[in-house]
Amino acid sequence: MNQEEEKEKLMAEFVANVQYLRDNIPPDDIYEFAEQALLSAEFFILRWAEWVDAFEECEKCGLTKLWFQNVIGLKALQSVNQKAKVKLDMEIHED
Repeated sequence: MNQEEEKEKLMAEFVANVQYLRDNIPPDDIYEFAEQALLSAEFFILRWAEWVDAFEECEKCGLTKLWFQNVIGLKALQSVNQKAKVKLDMEIHED
């Protein structure tokens, strides 16, 4: 499978998984679920960074960098100003 086919497969899985979440997590619960996922991701990023240079790994893989920036960026934004009203674009964009 070439890189383009792999990307298409991963994006199809992503879309199907998002639809599954829409179909199965009530709208009132999605924010609690999202915060749990963010806390988990932050925990694992910090643990991962104990074993490797996370920034170096981000430079090796664009998708890793995107996920890292999304999680760490959002958590940093939350810690700076809990009352800030911003709309975040959570779409997956290519570099």
